[in-house]
Amino acid sequence: MESTVAKFGGLNIVVNCAGIVHVGSLHDYSSDDWDQLMGVNVKGIFFALKHAFPHLRKNDRSYMVNVGSISSHVGQRSTPAYTTSKGAVLSLTQSIALDYAAIGLRCNCVSPGITDTPMLRQHLNTTPDPDETLRQRVRRVPMNRAMQPDEIARSILYLSCEDSAGVNGTSIVVDGGYLAAAEWDTADDLSE
Repeated sequence: MESTVAKFGGLNIVVNCAGIVHVGSLHDYSSDDWDQLMGVNVKGIFFALKHAFPHLRKNDRSYMVNVGSISSHVGQRSTPAYTTSKGAVLSLTQSIALDYAAIGLRCNCVSPGITDTPMLRQHLNTTPDPDETLRQRVRRVPMNRAMQPDEIARSILYLSCEDSAGVNGTSIVVDGGYLAAAEWDTADDLSE
């Protein structure tokens, strides 16, 4: 925070996008696995606000955007700590939005769906056929594709300026329609 303030003369935008995932059953997790994941995915936001606050409060308007996940809204198999942490990210976003709105700090969340990132590739590589696993997962996305990082970045940018004035304490889901339906399989889509 201090080096950012020194370089740019202040701080009015904080984006919390660090995240890790552990794949496995909850009973197989170690305490260290759990603590590491919660430390990065949730405690990192706490530290970011704590250390950014003295600088953010100097502005008439400032912005914090936390990167959650579709797992902020629904559970997913084999990632119980990740899902728990991303649920916490959304709740923490709402609490920050309420507690700091009076000083002009807006806090929102972006919840990406299946996004083609190194973390997704790492997760897919735990399966016998990563490419087939991705194809199967994307078939559950009405847009029939993984999101790209720049699509997530555009949503973050929107929430980091006055284009989104009045938006506070919410989540923008960028998932190609994944959460919009209880069931979806693009193979049955009539467009084929």
